[in-house]
Amino acid sequence: GTKRIDPLAKQGKIHREYAPLNNRVMELRKVCNHPLLSYPPLDMYPVDLVRKCGKMMVLDRILVKLFHTPHRVLLFSTMTKLLDVMENYLRWRQVDGPNGKQLMKFARIDGSTALEDREEAIQEFRRPDSETFIFLLSIRAAGRGLNLQTSDTVIIFDPDHNPKNEEQAIARSHRIGQTKEVQVMFMESVPEAPPEAIAAAQPPPSERGSAPPDKLYADSIESLIRNTIQKMKIDMANEVIDAGRFDGQTTNEERKQTLESLLQDEDRNAKAKNEVPDFPALNRMLGRNQEEVELFDRLDRELQWPEPEGEDAIPDWL
Repeated sequence: GTKRIDPLAKQGKIHREYAPLNNRVMELRKVCNHPLLSYPPLDMYPVDLVRKCGKMMVLDRILVKLFHTPHRVLLFSTMTKLLDVMENYLRWRQVDGPNGKQLMKFARIDGSTALEDREEAIQEFRRPDSETFIFLLSIRAAGRGLNLQTSDTVIIFDPDHNPKNEEQAIARSHRIGQTKEVQVMFMESVPEAPPEAIAAAQPPPSERGSAPPDKLYADSIESLIRNTIQKMKIDMANEVIDAGRFDGQTTNEERKQTLESLLQDEDRNAKAKNEVPDFPALNRMLGRNQEEVELFDRLDRELQWPEPEGEDAIPDWL
């Protein structure tokens, strides 16, 4: 296994053992979803569940705001360990309510959930007067056959490589009997585009005036996989599998080159076309009406939100 040694500690002192990094793409996905999936700290405060992850910083705002409304949420993930992180977050995060501080009540279904517990959680969530605010669901284990139309917000925290699985997950809320507008959110991690790509995407100075350049981002790895690989899967079957990439005879170096050719998309990295919404823009996307938008804006001003960690929190040796 891989061992991590803290160079600032006494020489040779091993802090923790780590599993071998055999699947680098999966490790990158885990880091994008939540760094704690790959690097659980020795000492951690509950607030670190939010502060150490950009996705969680946004999700925290979304859930707290929706908790102040009648909306109810289905949150899907492809990783059960990520659902563990969500459970820890929901057991810690307290929200100001009419009766003081209160937790956001949740239920969970994944592949290990017993059938009786599964049915009990579903029936409880479907009750019109249920206090369960959010349902944590494994996209593979709970993405089919469930009727959860009492929810009206679906969050895909980490997109599945197969878009059909996502469609099935979204359909858990879009069921017969649904009378509300259903809002679907996909959460993806996007890289900053190169400076030259950002400059090329800007309007001419005569049109932009004195306004600072927009901060734009490249497409995410998730969108690359969803939009490109899915379209190419038939060709991949012919070119990759039939060509012997997985026949047991191809070398590791050849497999590595095949994988890198899929992930290294120069066009994607060279284009800066995505804007990441700020919190006021997020409120306008999240609110179903002007009253909710104003409520969310007020919560942004009045509540104390976890602050993101700065670069000074990263050890020098990293």
